[in-house]
Amino acid sequence: MEIEISESFRKNVVLSAVAVTLFILFFNALVILGFGFAAFSLIIAVAIVSVSASILGIILALGFVFCGFLIVAFLLKFLFASKDKQESDLRLEIDRSQAPGLFELIDELVDQIGTEPPRKVYISTHVNAMVFYESRFWSLFFPSRKSLEIGMGLICSTTSTELKAVLAHEFGHFAQKSMILGTYVSSLNAIIYNQLYHNDSYNELADTIGGIHFILNIFVSISRVIVRSIQKVMIKAYEILNIRYLALSRDMEFNADEVAVHLTGKQPLIRCLSRLSFADSTLDEVFSYYESRGERLKFPENLYPHFERALNFLSAKHQLQLKNGLPLIGEVDRERYGKSKLNFEDQWASHPALSERLKRIERLEVTETEEGGVLSTTLFLNIENLQKKLTREVFKGFENKENETLSTEEFEQDYALFYEERNYSKVFNNYYSDKTPVFRIQEEEQNCTLGITELFSEKAVSRLYEDLFLNGDLQMLQNISENVIKVKFFEYNHQRYSTAEVNALIRQLEEEQHRLSEQIKEHDEQIASCLVIRSKEAGLFDEFKSKAEAMNRYYDSFDDVQRFLDDCFERTAFFAQNTEFVYISKYINYWKEIENELKQKIEELLKDRTYQKVLGEELTRKFSQFVDSHYAYFDGETTYFEPEIEHLFQVLNHFPGAFEATFLETKKDLLKFIETLLEETSVA
Repeated sequence: MEIEISESFRKNVVLSAVAVTLFILFFNALVILGFGFAAFSLIIAVAIVSVSASILGIILALGFVFCGFLIVAFLLKFLFASKDKQESDLRLEIDRSQAPGLFELIDELVDQIGTEPPRKVYISTHVNAMVFYESRFWSLFFPSRKSLEIGMGLICSTTSTELKAVLAHEFGHFAQKSMILGTYVSSLNAIIYNQLYHNDSYNELADTIGGIHFILNIFVSISRVIVRSIQKVMIKAYEILNIRYLALSRDMEFNADEVAVHLTGKQPLIRCLSRLSFADSTLDEVFSYYESRGERLKFPENLYPHFERALNFLSAKHQLQLKNGLPLIGEVDRERYGKSKLNFEDQWASHPALSERLKRIERLEVTETEEGGVLSTTLFLNIENLQKKLTREVFKGFENKENETLSTEEFEQDYALFYEERNYSKVFNNYYSDKTPVFRIQEEEQNCTLGITELFSEKAVSRLYEDLFLNGDLQMLQNISENVIKVKFFEYNHQRYSTAEVNALIRQLEEEQHRLSEQIKEHDEQIASCLVIRSKEAGLFDEFKSKAEAMNRYYDSFDDVQRFLDDCFERTAFFAQNTEFVYISKYINYWKEIENELKQKIEELLKDRTYQKVLGEELTRKFSQFVDSHYAYFDGETTYFEPEIEHLFQVLNHFPGAFEATFLETKKDLLKFIETLLEETSVA
């Protein structure tokens, strides 16, 4: 089938091809210069030895040789790099015998679009589908055929028609000749990444050479200066190469969407694209549930029925309409409380924004085809076996002493409890979903003029989200102002601006944000006043005040604790690095300056009754042992005390989660008290 190529697509194909060609020429020139430098260094070395064959002369000659060698070694080391694993660990190859319906669908799409079939078809755990290929240096000369990956999460959350639309989009990529540029860009990016970040072995070699003699170390230092200069140039080359290709990639997405729409109509693709984010977050929620149960978790024999039940549960909670048993996500659902008013083309995005894709799809003039309501799972002969294999891969290494399995019915019941543990009553209308209930209680006479519905009204909640989106827009505009985001023009609230106008707009929006913040503050004071009055009427004021002050303490200390933990990790980073023995004692003393402060914070947490409700005995034991410890970490000569260091990092890694869990439990406890208070008192 033929889809008309846009002018933007043609232009970006040319620009991307030019960028790839220029990079290849540039890198070849670097290699030639590197060899030239090495040859020149060798000539100088030979000249030095011919003039003076003394030990000093030989060392100087070796210095020049090693300097040239290190430059060439740096430029060519990507050829000998071990291949990064491209394929997901949670990906299983399937064949026609396992999914005859799916392969019939693939054959149909290959025939309709006029492209080649995938080299292999894989099923992964995700809520997605993708085309991929090998990204190695030799792919520049021998491009490999593309393979197809389909996520089981996607299969479980689409109808067969919607899945066909997604696969038609992916096969639209198969048909794009410009995909070959993706092979080149991916391979060149692998080279750049290797040059910038995979330098451990290279640095060890340089350190070894430099350690032989101080004169050789001088030449090693010279080579490192040259290497850093090459890396700076490579970073700039990376920007040019990828900005051009990413612009093409966005056009390729639009083009592939058009292919899908011509084969299945607009609605299947719109429904699926709109649902993807919701389904993906639901799968993340299921994994969060498993993680939260820790040692108490029974092994799920098949996680995907759990995913489907969670999808239904959350659809009901969000009051979403269903079609064919799957949630429909409309624009109102995506933008319940508003959205960003800032719009610009993100030059580093590989995909266009969902809203832009949906607008373009809606504008296409196609004849809608009749849809079937059959779920995609019916395309497989025995999908449960495949799901169980994926589940075993997900939980590989998981030990269950009783070898018990978690049934779907058990999951459904326990997940509902898990949801309630992490969410708050409908009374609050999501007012405190992303907001901490901070009440600065005043002892003087209070006045309350609001009822429950007004305290947590849609207007009050919308004001919070308006402030949230406005804050995000201001951060993005600040990035535009500081040239972190490089654009010439942008739109705000449907009005076009140049970057020269951005600072004036920032000042205007800061005034608007200040006005909003004052309104929110006044409303929060009204809520506090009403709660003080109701708690006094119920004889519960002291309890309310105690819970509110506990919440305030955690809220006020949250940022300080985060900064302190950042400092802890910075001061202990040397334990995980190659550190010379002469510096270790100095670094340990630097850590010891704040170790007692960490112990003090842990001790305060251990005394909190709320903490005991959310964390187990094992972690409490580790925290208590650390508080009572007197660790040296190092014998002062050549040996670390590994158990002590391991214990330290266990504490450091678990403390942020313990503090946050206690913070959230304190919030939940306060809101539960308020909910009960409002239920037991009459609010006019």
